Amino acid sequence: MSLEKALAHSKAGMLAESVRLNTVASNIASANAESTNANDAYKAKKVVFSRVMNRTAGIMELKAVGVQESQAQHKIRFDPGHPMADENGYVYGSNVNTIEEMTDMQSATKSYETNALVVGSIKQMMNKTLQLGK
Repeated sequence: MSLEKALAHSKAGMLAESVRLNTVASNIASANAESTNANDAYKAKKVVFSRVMNRTAGIMELKAVGVQESQAQHKIRFDPGHPMADENGYVYGSNVNTIEEMTDMQSATKSYETNALVVGSIKQMMNKTLQLGK
């Protein structure tokens, strides 16, 4: 594999992981959101990845191709005095699992860092190669 293709792989990985990190950040920020019904309550989002052919670089690369909403159960609590309570006294919270989100964030961060290290190593190899030609 050429160094340019390796750079393209790492770039694609970094872009995909940045989408995942932004999605996780949005989920964590909305973890405590409340609503008067389950349909309007915040739904956790998950990034959908796929292997896509990059015809320019001639490689298969990982790409974020969409975002899906979680179908997990929303947090429901009985609090008739709450301003967001429905006619039955229930308040609906998000379905964000903060432990799962923090784990996902750590995984995405490590993957991003690994790709960044690869890019740094490739740049060093390219510089050494250019110095050999002098």
